[in-house]
Amino acid sequence: EMIGELLDLTRAESGKLVLHTEDLDVLPLLDETCALLAPQAAQAGVSLGRPPAPAALKVRADRTRLRQVLLN
Repeated sequence: EMIGELLDLTRAESGKLVLHTEDLDVLPLLDETCALLAPQAAQAGVSLGRPPAPAALKVRADRTRLRQVLLN
């Protein structure tokens, strides 16, 4: 995964990164990200959660890149 992200960074810097944008529901992606990070947060003694948000919260984005942003 780290190698893939490094390759993506190289592509982005060279202007060759292709984005595949689509309309995305943000809340499921936020919930997935929180679930992935919850064990690390618990080990660090940190509480992880998100405030309530409108059910129809959508963005136009590349799913993979948005997920990377949320995880970082």
